Amino acid sequence: EYAFETISSGPAHMDGDEHGDLLVVALLDPVRREVRGVWLDGVTGQVRSSILLPAVTLDAVRVSRDGARVAIAAGADVHLFDGSGLPVDRIVRDAATPALAWSASGRVFALGGDATVDLWVQRPSGYRRLDSIAGSSSDLPLRLALSGSGERLAIAWGNRFTGVEVRVEAWDLAPTARLFEHVQAGPVGGLQNYPAALRMTPQGDRIALGTWGLGGVEPEVLLFEAESGVPVLEVDLPGSVRDLDLDGTGTRIAVAHKDDHANRFATTGAARLLDTGERRFLLTAPPRLGGAVEVAARLPGARRVLFLVGSRAEAPASVGGAIGKLFLDPAGMRVFSRSADAAGRAPDLRLHELVPQHRDRRTGRRT
Repeated sequence: EYAFETISSGPAHMDGDEHGDLLVVALLDPVRREVRGVWLDGVTGQVRSSILLPAVTLDAVRVSRDGARVAIAAGADVHLFDGSGLPVDRIVRDAATPALAWSASGRVFALGGDATVDLWVQRPSGYRRLDSIAGSSSDLPLRLALSGSGERLAIAWGNRFTGVEVRVEAWDLAPTARLFEHVQAGPVGGLQNYPAALRMTPQGDRIALGTWGLGGVEPEVLLFEAESGVPVLEVDLPGSVRDLDLDGTGTRIAVAHKDDHANRFATTGAARLLDTGERRFLLTAPPRLGGAVEVAARLPGARRVLFLVGSRAEAPASVGGAIGKLFLDPAGMRVFSRSADAAGRAPDLRLHELVPQHRDRRTGRRT
């Protein structure tokens, strides 16, 4: 837990590294016209360092996956720091947007401007602009995502004139070539559509987009194959996306959303975990206290699936005739056998006894 010394009505932004070891928080004080940035230890919560920047706006904070680089966008100025809070460079751009992205190591930096996205590469003396990608005159880059190597880029553009169109693109950067684009547009004068979040897997093979949506049945969450632009997953939510994240395999999305469109008043929302269903073993329904745990497994070519249920072993053990290691304690382990269909998928298995139960001390009954 950390509390800023000054109470401010300005916006705050934060971001962290991949493992949660570093958390950077920035707060705008509009009265003093300054941004205070704090580097926090993600484990202990202790302050590692802090900085103070003159600014009248605060647009975004981005930390590279390895925590070696930090960017704070405050209006036209974008300040770059290392993982300990020491300044590395300062870039002046022609338009203030929240569009920032790092490669995994911070070697490549993508920055949005006025209808353009600039790509910067690290040099001994700082960062040098390497290339630019231009949009149309109505485009404003609002969200960016880079692959781990920095060789693939995703851009979410918003239409600054109509406010109802979101366009997402994927680009290969070596050499520069567009892979696909997808447009989600509503009627002029309708509810505002806005790209709330954009994520890419470290390998750059999948891209997740979360939008405010159009207020209808159109999906607010979209997951694309980066090479082709084919949607892998489309989900219509009750309201607008606030933020989302994509796991490293590109098969799971954690999303936070309102229960109505961002342009409408609402006091409720939810957090959801979405799954594409492509992994070999997964939950098929949310586990509920007092309910059942429902799981399924699939492996192409399989004729029978064995579900092993038990306690975690102190150390993994090899099993004769099996590939891999057993991570369960054989003592008390139960085996559920199910026939697989032509696709290698076993029917859903419902396990009631795995859900935590409570014994009433007065009656002795389990609930």
